[in-house]
Amino acid sequence: MLDSKLVKEPVVLKRQLGLWSCIAMTISPIIGSGIFISPKGILRNLDGSVGWSLIMWMLCGIVAVIGALSMAELSNMVRKSGGFFIYVLTAYSKLLAFIIVFVFTVATRPAANLIILVTMSRYFLSPFVSSDCVELSDTAILLFAVVIFSKLGILVFLSKYWT
Repeated sequence: MLDSKLVKEPVVLKRQLGLWSCIAMTISPIIGSGIFISPKGILRNLDGSVGWSLIMWMLCGIVAVIGALSMAELSNMVRKSGGFFIYVLTAYSKLLAFIIVFVFTVATRPAANLIILVTMSRYFLSPFVSSDCVELSDTAILLFAVVIFSKLGILVFLSKYWT
């Protein structure tokens, strides 16, 4: 028998992100991947012109702001939890939403995380190799990235007990 006091409520995700969490989620991928990785490539393709590279950075920043504002508008219009999946599901179909989120989960996000980890490892280890004669090996960079990834995984696992 069911208890008459038992009330069925719909299961929804709690909205627990605060201001600092949102800022960290927005800024960390930008700092980790874009700012430290691409300046050399931009300068190389623009013949070393610092002025043109700054203009390119400003244009890319404007595009990023437009994308962020679009996502903010979508989140205000579609008031369901689920993020990008819900936006595509609402606008198109279940199949397209599944495919996009599957590709994001399996390929795009892990690749972005790998780029951030390798970049962080390279910048963290470079002060310890102070000589111009010795180049930092890719094996050392990848090994350090694996160590950092493992430590972050343990922190995520243990954070379950902190909340």
